[in-house]
Amino acid sequence: MSALKFKAEHPMFQYRLEEVPPDLTEWISSFERLLVLGFGGSVLPLRIFVESAGLGEKIICWDRLSRPPFFAQKTLYCVVSKSGETLEVKALLRDLLPDLGPDNLLCVTDPERGALREWQTQNSFRSLPIPQEIGGRFTHFSVFHRALLESQGISMSALLDRAKKKRDALMKDSSELEEIADIFFKPQAPPCFALWAYGAAHEAFAAWAQQALAESLGKKDSAGRRYGKLPFLLKGPQDQHSVLQYLVDGPQNQGLWLMAPKPEVEPPWESSSKIPKFLQTLSGQSLSKIEWILAESTYRSFLESNESGDTHSPLLRWSFSRSLEEMTEKIVVIQAFVEAMGQSWGIDAFNQPGVERGKGIARKLL
Repeated sequence: MSALKFKAEHPMFQYRLEEVPPDLTEWISSFERLLVLGFGGSVLPLRIFVESAGLGEKIICWDRLSRPPFFAQKTLYCVVSKSGETLEVKALLRDLLPDLGPDNLLCVTDPERGALREWQTQNSFRSLPIPQEIGGRFTHFSVFHRALLESQGISMSALLDRAKKKRDALMKDSSELEEIADIFFKPQAPPCFALWAYGAAHEAFAAWAQQALAESLGKKDSAGRRYGKLPFLLKGPQDQHSVLQYLVDGPQNQGLWLMAPKPEVEPPWESSSKIPKFLQTLSGQSLSKIEWILAESTYRSFLESNESGDTHSPLLRWSFSRSLEEMTEKIVVIQAFVEAMGQSWGIDAFNQPGVERGKGIARKLL
């Protein structure tokens, strides 16, 4: 493939945000928990920050079509839909409506138009805008996320600075982007690849990357030529017990992109009780170290199999910590890859016509 050129032309690469009004930050901070209702790009970018910061019990991202739990006290419900027409969100909002009001509802939607914005304005609910020029799957650095994270003492300014530095580095040297393209996106590469993630934060990142890569790059160009490779999500170590056998001895029609945490420095596991003999090999090993061992052994097994010729799966390993800073850098890499790959293929990586068609059919079926 020809070299990819990353130009940072899309507005999201400005990484510039307005400040959150102090009274709104104080109001959000007064709640014991925050429940975010949304689907796809309304929650996947946020979940990366939530899991990386260990805030999963404080900020609950709800993206399933079942009634969310209602907590009688001290819970802020954040309803997120850019158009206000997301069917799943409307259905959940309908079921929760009797319990919601100005004291526990935050609407996050288009700044000017749409059904949710109109309803919010009529009822004087508090609200925050979703940027008009940025699609939901790329709204990691939005004023809504800033409000939630800063209410928990996390500096969004520091993350924005980190994103800018990574953007500038990729504009000077796009080798990271070219590596992804060469392994998974060249014409002769398999039609799909697994995003195999270990740990909650990396699983959240991989789930978003799946959306970003599939929804952005699965397209037709102006001549009707089809492009894209299908990413699918695997969770480790769980899927070592379900899918690994297929990947090793199956038809070899997929790539493998491992995303695993670096081993964390933490006190070794200790117990005052006597350890049974069959557990003694684990003495002194923390759970995070064992997780790293499982991820590393999976990677090395495929590396050795590829080198011996027993398997021939395109293989890439990303080893990075769950820190907000490193997650931010990896987010920028995926964002940059989407823009550069889309331009290389001559497609619009920032629309989603296939999704819109399905939404229209769903509305007609109501």
